[in-house]
Amino acid sequence: MTAEAGDIGQVKAGLQDITECCICAETYKVPKILPCIHTFCLKCLESLGSNSAKGPGDSMPCPICRKEFAIPAAGLAELPKNFFMDRLIDMMNVMIPASAQCEACVEDLETGMEIPAAVTYCVDCRQNICSECSRHHHRMKATKKHKLVKLGSDESEAISLERAIGPSICDQHSNQSLEVYCADCKTLSCAICFIETHNNHRGSQINKVVDDFRKEIQTIVDNVGAFGENVRTKLKQMNDQSKKTLEQIDLLAKEVDRTKDEVKKIIDEHAAELNRKLDSMKHEKIKEFQTEKDVFETHIAILENYNKYCSEMLAKGSAGDVCRAVNDLSLSGVELQELNESITQRELSPFHVSFERTSLKEFIEGKNIIGVLEEKQNKEVSSNLERREYKDQATLVSSFNTREGKTDFKKIWGLAVLDNELFTATDECAEIEVYDLEHFSLKRRFDLVSDTQHYIDIQDIAACKLQKCLYIMNWASIDKRKEILRINVNGNLKRRWSTGSEFGRLSVSNEGSVVVTIIWKDKLKEYSMDGVLLREIKLLTVVHPRHAVRLNQDLFIVGFGDDEDSLHGVCIVDHLGNSIVSYGGTKGSSTSQVNCPLALAVDSEGSIIVADEKNRRLLLLGSNLEFKKVISTENCGLRDPWRLYLDSLAGRIFVADNAIKDNDQCQVLVLDLK
Repeated sequence: MTAEAGDIGQVKAGLQDITECCICAETYKVPKILPCIHTFCLKCLESLGSNSAKGPGDSMPCPICRKEFAIPAAGLAELPKNFFMDRLIDMMNVMIPASAQCEACVEDLETGMEIPAAVTYCVDCRQNICSECSRHHHRMKATKKHKLVKLGSDESEAISLERAIGPSICDQHSNQSLEVYCADCKTLSCAICFIETHNNHRGSQINKVVDDFRKEIQTIVDNVGAFGENVRTKLKQMNDQSKKTLEQIDLLAKEVDRTKDEVKKIIDEHAAELNRKLDSMKHEKIKEFQTEKDVFETHIAILENYNKYCSEMLAKGSAGDVCRAVNDLSLSGVELQELNESITQRELSPFHVSFERTSLKEFIEGKNIIGVLEEKQNKEVSSNLERREYKDQATLVSSFNTREGKTDFKKIWGLAVLDNELFTATDECAEIEVYDLEHFSLKRRFDLVSDTQHYIDIQDIAACKLQKCLYIMNWASIDKRKEILRINVNGNLKRRWSTGSEFGRLSVSNEGSVVVTIIWKDKLKEYSMDGVLLREIKLLTVVHPRHAVRLNQDLFIVGFGDDEDSLHGVCIVDHLGNSIVSYGGTKGSSTSQVNCPLALAVDSEGSIIVADEKNRRLLLLGSNLEFKKVISTENCGLRDPWRLYLDSLAGRIFVADNAIKDNDQCQVLVLDLK
C-alpha cells in the first residue's frame, strides 16, 4: 500500500470535519463565505439574521470571530458562495455516501416498494444512484455527459476524485468551465464571460498563475504562523506576571494577618477593612488578567483557524479555488498582521501598592490600628521640576489659532498631547489638527472616517500614554447613539463602542481606563481601554458634573455647576458617589468661589488646576481642595477657558480659549507655570 493510499482514512475524517457547519453541526447546505473567510450554511446565517432583526445594509457579526460584515442589498443569499467547500462536499459524498439507497428511485417508486442500493454518485445531479439508474444516465441524451463516480472509491479512485469531479462551471454558460483569471477584477470567469464583460482587462489561464498564487498563500501562512508563536510567548509572560502579582497581594494579606495577631480584639474590624480593600484589588487584577487572557486566546484561535483554512486550501483546493481565494486571504493576512502588532503591544497595568504599619501615635489619632495600603506614584514621573513651586502668575509662552477657530469661529472641544504632538478637536467637525510642541506650528490634519452607520461630531478628545492612542467622544451618530472611538495618532480607527444615548467629557486614568462625565445624568462611567464598562457611579450630592478625573481606585475629582445652577464647585467623591470634601458653594468670583469649573487637571503630587470659565482664570487647589493661588487671569490672555492639558514634566499647561465675542478668535494658549 502506498503512503498516499494509507492516508485515505485520514482524508475522509478531515473532509467530514471541514465540511461541517459549526452552527447546525451538519454538512454545509449552500455554503456562504464571509470576508473573514469563515463559512456557514445560508439557512443558518438567515436564521441568525432573523433572530437579531438584521436586514440588507445592516452590519452583522461573524458567529466565530465577531468581525462585522455588511449584509448585501439583496440579502444574505447574495454573499459569495464557497465553491471550494462545495467541491469538498462532492468529494465527501463520493468517499462517504450519506445514504445506501438510490435517491432517484426514492423519488419515483411507490410507497412500500423495495428501493435498490446506490452504487455510484452523479456529480451533476448530486445524487446517489443504483446500477440501473446509472445505465439510464449513460443512455439518456440529457444526462449521458454527467460524471458518475463509484461510491466508496478504492485507493486509486479516491486519489483521482478531484479530477473526476472536475472544474467549476460558469453560472451563465453551463458548458463552459471557469478557466480564466481576471487580474483587474480578481475573479474567475469562463472564456465567453471574459470576452463579453472584461473588456481590456488582463486575463490569464488559471493553470499559468496558480503556482504563483500558491506560493503567495504559503508565504502568508509562514508569516501568520510566526505571529502565533509571538502571541504565545507574550501570553506566557503575562501569565507569569499575573502569578507574581497575585502572590504579592497574598503576601500583603498574610502580613496584615500577622500584625493583627499582635494586638487586641479591636484590631479585627481594622484588619477586615484592609482585607476588603485587598480583596477588591485582587478581584480587579484577576478581572484584568482574565480580560487580557481572553483577548490573547481569542487571537490565537483566529490565527489557528486561518492557518487551518489556508492549509486545507493548499492541500485540497483546485486551481480555481486558489485563484478565487488568494485576494481575500491576502487581505485577511494583512489585517491579522496589524491586529497582531496591536495585541503584542498590550501590557498589564503595573501594581504599585505597599503596606505601611500604623504607629502608636497614629493609632491614638484614630487611624487604622494595623496600617494602611498606599498606591505609590510612578517614580519616573516625579522629578525636581515637578517639585518646584508654581509661579504666582503664569507667563504666556505662545498662543495660536486653530484653523477652524480662525476661519469659522468654531470652538475647541478637546486638547490632548501624545508623542510630542498636540491634538485639537473642533465643534461640529470631524477633523483633528496636529501641532508640534516645539514651534507650536500646524504639522498635519486628518479626518475621522465615517460610514453610512456613523456620523462624526467630536465632543471631546483624551490621550492614553500607556496604549499610545487617542479616545474620541462622538455624540452625533446618525442612529442617535453616542460612542467612543479609539484611534492611533494617524486617525486610524482601532475600536469603537456605544455609550447609548449618554455622552460627556473624557479623561484617562494612569492605568488606561476611560472616565466619561455625564452632565445631564449626574453620573460617571468608567470603561476599560477596550470598551468594557467597569463601573457606573451615581453622584449623590453633585448636580451637573462638568469634568471628572480619577485620582486612584476609590476617588475621583469632579467639577460641577451649570449656568442656571446656584451651586458651583469642585469636590472629591468616592467610588459610591459620596462627596468627601468640596471647594466652592454659591457661584461667585471670590477666592472661595467658582463660576462654571469646566475643566480640571491634576499633577503628580495631587494638586488640582481648575478652569474657572466665567471668572476668566485658572485656580490652583491643594490635594485636599484647599485654595492656594490664582495662577492665570486675563493678563495672560484668558477670555473663556474651556479645556486644559497639563504637561507636568515641562511645567506647562495648554488652554483651549473659546472667546468669540468682539472679534476674538478661538485659540490655544501655552502657559509656563514653574
